[in-house]
Amino acid sequence: MPAAPRDLPFSKLAIPGEGVDGAPSPKTRPITPKGQERAQPFFSYKAPRQDATVRMPPPFTGSTDGDAAFFAARTQELGETSDGMAEALAQLSAALTDRTNAAPQVRSHGKDSALLTACLRAHNYSVTDALAAITTIATWETQAYCPLGPLPPSLAIEILANGFAELLPVRDKEGCAVIMLRDAAKMSQLMAKYTFDHVVKAIGWLVMEAVRESAETQLCGVTLLEDMSGHGGVSPELGRAKVIMAAIFPKHSPFKMGTVVMYNVSDAMLMISGWSVSRMFAPRNTTVAHKLAHSGRNELKELVTARFVAESTLPVQLGGPMKYNFGEWLGAKHEQLCGGPWTPVHAYADVATSRQDSSLTPFPPRH
Repeated sequence: MPAAPRDLPFSKLAIPGEGVDGAPSPKTRPITPKGQERAQPFFSYKAPRQDATVRMPPPFTGSTDGDAAFFAARTQELGETSDGMAEALAQLSAALTDRTNAAPQVRSHGKDSALLTACLRAHNYSVTDALAAITTIATWETQAYCPLGPLPPSLAIEILANGFAELLPVRDKEGCAVIMLRDAAKMSQLMAKYTFDHVVKAIGWLVMEAVRESAETQLCGVTLLEDMSGHGGVSPELGRAKVIMAAIFPKHSPFKMGTVVMYNVSDAMLMISGWSVSRMFAPRNTTVAHKLAHSGRNELKELVTARFVAESTLPVQLGGPMKYNFGEWLGAKHEQLCGGPWTPVHAYADVATSRQDSSLTPFPPRH
C-alpha cells in the first residue's frame, strides 16, 4: 500500500525587501532554521529546457534581468525548493495513480506532471489539498458546461481561431499571465456555431494551457480581462456552468487566480456583471474591477495604466506598440499537441506572422 499523502514542510515566512509597486524584491529570502543550509530554489528563469514548440510570454517589464529577479524572489518568498517539490510531486502522483477505486480520469491526471505542479503551487504545496482538488475536478469535468472539461485540442484551437479569447504576450504587475476576452457579442456568435459547452471548454483549455506551460504562471496566477460590450445578460447555460465552477472554486482550483477585470460595463449591465464568462474562473477572494462605460473615457487605457508596468512593452491589443499575432501561439500548440502544421483560419487567416513582418513579436520558444 502506498504511503498516505502528507503535507510537506515548506518555509512560508519571508523577510520582505522593498519592491516596486508592492512586488517582492530580489532581497526577499526565506527564513531558514538555525544550523541548516537553505536549499536552492526549484525555479530558475533560464534553466528549464522544454520542447521548442512550448511557448511563454516574454518579459513583462521590458527587462529580462528584472523579470528573472522578480520570479526568483517570488519562488523564495513561497519557500519552494527542488527537493521539496520533487517529494510532493512523487507523493501526489502515487496517491492518484495507485487508487484502485478511482475513476480513470483521476488516474490519468496523476500522470500530468504540469497539472500536478500547478495544483501544488495553487494549494501552498499541500499534497492533501492538491489531491482533493484534482479529485473534485475529475468528478465535475465530465458534466456538460464544465469549463475545465476535456475538449480535443484541435477543436479548442479551431474555436479560439475566431479571435474571442487570446493569451497576450505580457504580464501584469503581479507577474500573472493575461488572457483577454473580446466583446461578448462575439461569444454569442460562437455559441450559435459551436454550442455554449464547447466554447466555454475552449476558454478553459486556453487557461489551463497557459498554466501548464509556464512555471511563472503557476507561481503568480492568471489575470482575465473581459470586454463586456454586447453582453446578452443571464443565460441558462452560463448559469449551469457557474453552478459547476462554484463547486470547484475557490477551494479546489487547479491554478492560482490573479484578477478578473471587466470593462465597458454599462450601468444597466452592472447588476448582471457577475454573469460574465471570466467571472466563472474567479475565486471568491479574487478582485473584480468594474469599469463603468462613460462617454469620452478610454477605459482600456485606464485599465492598462492601473494594471501593467511599462506601456512600451504592451501589445496592440492593449493599446501598446508591440504587434502580435496570437495565431502563431495556436499554430505552435497545434504542432505540439496535434502532430502537424496548422493553417491559420478565421481571425488569423490573413494576419502577417513574425517571419513575414519583423515588427511582430510572437511568444519566444523557451530554452
